[in-house]
Amino acid sequence: RWRWGRWCWRRPRAGCGRCRRRGRVASTAPATPPWQASLAGLEVRDGRFTARDLVLQAIQLKLGGAAWPLKAPVKADASLRLDDATLSAQATLSLETLEAQAALGGLAVQRLAAWLPLPEGATLAAGVSTQARLTLPRPLDKGAMDRARITLSDLQVSDARLAVGGQALAGVAMARIDEAEIEPAARRVRLGQLQLDSPRVLLARRADGRLNIAPLLPTADAPAAAGPAWQLRLAGLAVERGALRWRDAAVPDGVAPVALAVEPLRLQLGALAWPSTAPVQTQLEARIAALGESGQPLASTGGSLQWSGRVALAPLQASGRLQGRGVPLHLLNAYLDTAWGLQLQRADLGLGADVQARQQAGGGWQLSASGDVRVGPLALLQTRVLDGRRVVGEDLLSWQALQLDGLKLALAPDAPPRLAVRDAVLDDAYARLIVSEQGRFNLRDLRPTPAGAITPPTPAEAAASAASGASAIAQAASAAASAAVAAVSPPAEIAVERIRVNRGTVDFNDRFVRPNYSARLTELQGSLGAFSTTAPQMAPLTLRGKVAGTGLLEIDGQLRPGSPLALDIAANATDIELVPLSPYAAKYVGYAIERGKLSTKLRYTVEPGGQLVASNQIILNQLTFGARVESPDATTLPVRFAVALLKDGNGVIDVNLPVSGSINDPHFSVGGLVWKLILNLIGKAITAPFALFSGSDATQEAEITFAPGSGELAAADKLDRIAKLLADKPGVLLTLTGWADPVAERQVLREQRLAQALAAVGAASPEAALKRLYDGSKLPNKPRNALGLAKDLPPEQMRGLLLASYAVEDEVLVQLAIARAVAVRDALLARGAPNARLFVAAPKLCDDACASGWRPHVELSLSAQ
Repeated sequence: RWRWGRWCWRRPRAGCGRCRRRGRVASTAPATPPWQASLAGLEVRDGRFTARDLVLQAIQLKLGGAAWPLKAPVKADASLRLDDATLSAQATLSLETLEAQAALGGLAVQRLAAWLPLPEGATLAAGVSTQARLTLPRPLDKGAMDRARITLSDLQVSDARLAVGGQALAGVAMARIDEAEIEPAARRVRLGQLQLDSPRVLLARRADGRLNIAPLLPTADAPAAAGPAWQLRLAGLAVERGALRWRDAAVPDGVAPVALAVEPLRLQLGALAWPSTAPVQTQLEARIAALGESGQPLASTGGSLQWSGRVALAPLQASGRLQGRGVPLHLLNAYLDTAWGLQLQRADLGLGADVQARQQAGGGWQLSASGDVRVGPLALLQTRVLDGRRVVGEDLLSWQALQLDGLKLALAPDAPPRLAVRDAVLDDAYARLIVSEQGRFNLRDLRPTPAGAITPPTPAEAAASAASGASAIAQAASAAASAAVAAVSPPAEIAVERIRVNRGTVDFNDRFVRPNYSARLTELQGSLGAFSTTAPQMAPLTLRGKVAGTGLLEIDGQLRPGSPLALDIAANATDIELVPLSPYAAKYVGYAIERGKLSTKLRYTVEPGGQLVASNQIILNQLTFGARVESPDATTLPVRFAVALLKDGNGVIDVNLPVSGSINDPHFSVGGLVWKLILNLIGKAITAPFALFSGSDATQEAEITFAPGSGELAAADKLDRIAKLLADKPGVLLTLTGWADPVAERQVLREQRLAQALAAVGAASPEAALKRLYDGSKLPNKPRNALGLAKDLPPEQMRGLLLASYAVEDEVLVQLAIARAVAVRDALLARGAPNARLFVAAPKLCDDACASGWRPHVELSLSAQ
């Protein structure tokens, strides 16, 4: 009630107990005439009022002429001073309205701290300057409600303890409500249109995680207000030139704090009520930029965000159109989990999407969005671990633009995320693949790992990585993708109609070898057809590019991303220079590379169950080793000889290395298997060079057998293959070593000489020839009778004595071994083998230690020029 002294300003009414007690009306009798009063005026000068620690002084009050009941408007002027603050007010009261204007300047709110409901322990300093206008329609009518129009100007709230950079925590240049109705008894507030001009809020979080406004917020155990909750109805809200600034220093060590500004901000809300579930029409426009050290936004770093739709608060939900252009996502880099070792240096987001979101009862979100999204430019860095600390500076991934057209996203609690894209285009993408000083691929570290958990690779792993970089990279990428998919439960359902790549680049850098090795894949251009992680069909894949500027890369096949992975890929790379690969050759082979080119033809098939079948055809053209390089990791095998042996007549090495296994086996390594196959191939080329090309038994291929005592070739088909081998391997020398056995072949040679002697006798029968040869021979040990004449002996005894009489010296056996080697040489020359690379070695005689089953032969030995 508005009162003047003890009298009610309302007109006398019969139902009022006060009026009856004052005698203004009677309960039953007709009302007596009301009292009438008049006042010529009232003036107060230099008044003073004290309440608690507040002293109101210089109180000035001037009231014009007034009469009761009111017949004419009454005017009043008042002013006072509190410390340095001044308050002035003017009011006019009539039967129809109460109009009042007030101006407050320089009020220090801390002087009113004892009167304000501040949280315990909190202090507040604010300078308030306001201009207010109040209008109460029909204030003397019994059905009137309190109504007001209020305008506040230059309001600022600050606290010396909580301020950041000397700036106020909050402020507003102008706040205006065109109408207000308050019903305290019913706890209802009805407001008209609320307009805020240049509102500003500065929020900050210190390194200890405390918000700068925490002392101003009510504690969790603060007593709840008694009685029913207040109800609020607002006709509308309009915010112009708003500003929200956020600084967050509670970030991991070594990471720059978050500092961003959302300004200018423009917000328009339709009619809303609280509490209420009715959606409110909302329009929001804001610019998001980095916040500089000076506390001002950096205009060159900003992007814009717009929302037009409906928003409800209980439960929280939104539906409408969301648009963004150049939204700087990298300003939130500090919120990335440092365990992943990633730093978002730049990421601009652009989108135009229809969004529907609703918070569920359990706290989860149901979200659906459809539209177009553009991400880029993007630059993602990877941290390195050196001396136990993380160092930033390795480019990992970047692109100019990733355009996703026709995107549809659906999220729901306890359901797999669903993502569908009609067309995805990636322009000017760049990726860096690194083998660290410890021999680990950087992609293998893209998962949360405890600090210090990095372990050096075994020599076999390091060799495998170096020997088959492409295969190891593919395996590492597959492992990283599998880990990322496994981290999401349930796995996302992804469907894409087409993916295109334009002008891609991949940098490969191996720091495990000394000197370091680098290679680039450039001009990558390709596409991946329609695929879905929930369907078994594979998508066609095509990719073209260049390797190290000159080599050509071609990849064709089919691919099904996701889990389980399935692919059938053929990849060809041609004319890759080998000289840049010299660090690998020096480390693992022991020789530098002088020249040569590499071509590969790969075919990889992965079944949905994880079974891998791969063929790795490696073609080395004109591979030439240079000087010897000392390396503790180099193989002890004679690699130069193996290379010379594997080269064909045109200086080309063409080998196929098949690989099979399961990619689900944690110990399965494509690179390791390829490296083992290469070592096995070199070992076989050295230990069984002829079997390497013919596929027959190594021992049989390494020798040409002869009949005992003979120097004539028995078989010639094997010599055809050997002659062709020499013609096709210009770097290979063939050495022929003839062998003879003095024990086994001496008797054969005696038999040959006996047969020759018997043929020369010319007898009619073999026994007659033997008898005549025996009788004509002068054997010192012929058996004789008593008269001294030679006895007649049986044929076998005569034959034995004749054979024993033939002396076979070692020189004869040496000449036999030489003859055998010469016979093989001549046969090879007749078949086109180059004479300059055929050599007859010194003959060898087998002693008593010859193994059982030994046969007369010519040993074939290959060597490099």
